[in-house]
Amino acid sequence: MKKILLSLISSVIISSIVHAQIDKGTVLLGGNLYLSKNKSESTDPPSDNYKNETTNFGITPSVGVAIKPNTIVGIQLGYAHGKSSIENSGSDKHESYRTEAFLRKYLTLGKGFYLFAQPGVYYNGYTYEMESSNSKRTIKEWSVGIDLYPGISYALNKRFHLEAGLGNMADLSYGQSKNENKSKPGGETSSSKGHNFEFSSSLSTYTSINIGFRFFLGKRYS
Repeated sequence: MKKILLSLISSVIISSIVHAQIDKGTVLLGGNLYLSKNKSESTDPPSDNYKNETTNFGITPSVGVAIKPNTIVGIQLGYAHGKSSIENSGSDKHESYRTEAFLRKYLTLGKGFYLFAQPGVYYNGYTYEMESSNSKRTIKEWSVGIDLYPGISYALNKRFHLEAGLGNMADLSYGQSKNENKSKPGGETSSSKGHNFEFSSSLSTYTSINIGFRFFLGKRYS
């Protein structure tokens, strides 16, 4: 899928014809949303009977303003929540929060297509809890970093764009974490702390294709 998107971007660039641009003062509204739910059950062999249910939800609203033609600065917020449970075994859940300031640069390609690159500076917070009949584990993490989010956008009309982007194409971050384990029923607790400095790139690993929308307010085209 990533190769298909990159090929599409390349072919559109080759055949592009510059025309309408996003004018200074235009307001951008948009975001991404996902929701998934999965249930599974096993009765074979009988000794391994289980029922598993997993739910995931995430939303990333964003707002920005064009400070000059085809150049937008803005802020993006993110929230994600997920949980999973196995009958008679245990459960786990996670939550994450994100705040990011970004600069988005559009390149007008023609026939309604735009290429964009979006570098940003972000803060992430993450909590994970796993609980069973004899223990509870809690992980708390935070990180700060810079990233690059490129993609292609198509204007359905003068106000509404659909877009596809490559998540985590490049990411440089620093973070800290705390891991706490509590046994049951005695309640004995152990904990550890760590820190991490990391660079990652989706050019060499699997990456997801993010599908989203953008809505433009104000004077749209010059």
